[in-house]
Amino acid sequence: SLDLSDNPLGPRGVEALATGLCTPLWSLNLARTGAKEKGVEALAEVLKEKKVSSLQSLDLTENQMMAGGLKHLAAAVSTADAVPELRTLILKKNNLVA
Repeated sequence: SLDLSDNPLGPRGVEALATGLCTPLWSLNLARTGAKEKGVEALAEVLKEKKVSSLQSLDLTENQMMAGGLKHLAAAVSTADAVPELRTLILKKNNLVA
């Protein structure tokens, strides 16, 4: 598990973190880190590459990801075998309405 919630990482910080992620990682909490669309897009790319296929829980609460970030994330989690164990995805308060 990795809980970085409430740390002001911003898009660049989340992007840097995403490039270093690897299995085994079961839970990733990035709530209120300021990831925004760019940070979520970087995280989505790592998910697509199946680097954290063991991930079971992902919390992206209050990250201002908007609809564009959701699009990247949806593409990643729907990629075959990218995150087959994912059971919990929390996206509260992200202005996801286009």
